[in-house]
Amino acid sequence: MIARDFILALLALTLVGCRTVSVSSDASKWTIELASSEPSPSGPCRIYDDLHRLMLDGSLLSGKMDGTWTSTGSDGSRLATWSYREGVRHGPLKMWYGALRYPEAGGHLKLEGTFVDGGYDGTVTRFYPSGTRQSLRVYEHGVLRRAWFRRISRRRGERGRI
Repeated sequence: MIARDFILALLALTLVGCRTVSVSSDASKWTIELASSEPSPSGPCRIYDDLHRLMLDGSLLSGKMDGTWTSTGSDGSRLATWSYREGVRHGPLKMWYGALRYPEAGGHLKLEGTFVDGGYDGTVTRFYPSGTRQSLRVYEHGVLRRAWFRRISRRRGERGRI
């Protein structure tokens, strides 16, 4: 049960800021498929909404998220992939714009970076829906060291460079 609660909490955090048309916020209507019914299950884990659309797909190791996880929008598009090692974010992270919220940018890369032992490490790049780079942030062991942001002047159409 602890693994299920953790997965539901993570899913809620994953969907913050994402707009989907008909995903039930009532987790009691979601379906969670686990490879085993052990108290600390290991193996594939999939979470479906009340209309049986895949929302989250990954694997557990002794009840903890492990390996690559994928978040899927209600239209079936991939919204994010990230990695875990024994329940801690570790490895690459990529997020894409969803077609429901950004029809013209659906599938365009929104953010990419890397986690090491639960914190960002290295360069994290964020993109506008148009695909133009919006910002770069450089982390060392979870600590932000440098950041660059693209400014777009609405008056003259001037653009800063990253």
